[in-house]
Amino acid sequence: MLPKLKTSLIITLKLDETSHKFFDEQRKKYYPAYANFIDAHLTLFHKLPNHNEAVMQSILSLSSVATFTMDVKNIWLKENFIAYEFTSTILQQLHLQMQAALSIWLSYKDTQLLWPHITIQNKATKYKAYKTHGQLLLQFAPFCCTAIGLTIWEYANKKWTKNIDVPFVG
Repeated sequence: MLPKLKTSLIITLKLDETSHKFFDEQRKKYYPAYANFIDAHLTLFHKLPNHNEAVMQSILSLSSVATFTMDVKNIWLKENFIAYEFTSTILQQLHLQMQAALSIWLSYKDTQLLWPHITIQNKATKYKAYKTHGQLLLQFAPFCCTAIGLTIWEYANKKWTKNIDVPFVG
């Protein structure tokens, strides 16, 4: 008999197509291919119980917000990790509402203040990350992108599988 897989849900913010394409191209260019198993993403929650109707209903009930814009103001570097940082009061408020609605199911990591970012390089050498960061900063100008919904992923055995896209209104 095969063991039953333990699965969990990951919730990410869905971006407009142009922005998603930009960040995904950046990730494909700079993230080491051997470790890059998923498109660029902005994670809101890392581990929620799967096959739980109450969790799904809570997520779906909070998706009735209007689409909103976010500012991308910085490219962050820490050791071998590079990420685009986002600022948005609306996103922070939405995340707090979701934390309240999902509080009984949250891991410690998911109870923390949201640091909205999209990782485009990790698992590289510190030297390579430093060089990449410098090159990116030379070309960087702050810009905006639009949040258009949520994506719910099922995570099992180190693999992400898209479960459902939940669009925002507008």
